[in-house]
Order: sequence, then structure tokens, then C-alpha cells
Amino acid sequence: MKSMSIHQKIRDGRARLGLNEQQFADRIGVTRGSVQQWEKEGGTAPNRKRQQAVADLLGITVSELMTDESISPEAYGIGKMFDSIPVEKRDAALSAILRTIVGYLDKSSPK
Repeated sequence: MKSMSIHQKIRDGRARLGLNEQQFADRIGVTRGSVQQWEKEGGTAPNRKRQQAVADLLGITVSELMTDESISPEAYGIGKMFDSIPVEKRDAALSAILRTIVGYLDKSSPK
């Protein structure tokens, strides 16, 4: 699968849903100008506060939205699990995950 920019994902996803820019904006709670910026190559991307709403509307994970590479089914599942964590708790969850990985690597590395 060819990788796509976030701008193209939003533009193509909106078209797939049959929504015009204003309808898409209304569903996310932003202005039409924001959607235009998100869809324009070199434009802005949704801020963290809006990423989940955009991903949900497009039927993808935030990870899939924000990266320009195809992801494996396993990574997609992890992304969906991460998306299910409330936004305000994601930093703490990510820190715990990283501590677990580092701890595992420390225990498994030869001394």
C-alpha cells in the first residue's frame, strides 16, 4: 500500500464519506478553514485535541492518521487500544509502556 500524507488521508477520507468541507468541519467542531488547511499539502495538521475526532470520523486510529506509512495489523490493534485511553491519561500510559519496555530490555540484555 502506498503511503499517504495526513493531508491526503483527510481529503480522501472526507470524499469517501461524501462530506463537503463544511459538513466535515461541523462533525469535528472546527471551521471550514481548518479543514482546508488540514487537506492542503504543506498545510497544518489537526492539533492533539482534534486528532481523535478526525481519526474516529475517518474510521482509522490516531497513529494511522498521523503517520505516512502503512501499518501492520498488530500495530493497528495497538493503535486502537491506545486510542481507547482517554486523552488526558495518554502521556501517563505511554510513560508506563516505555518503562516496561526499558525494564524488559535491561533484564534481557547480556551483562
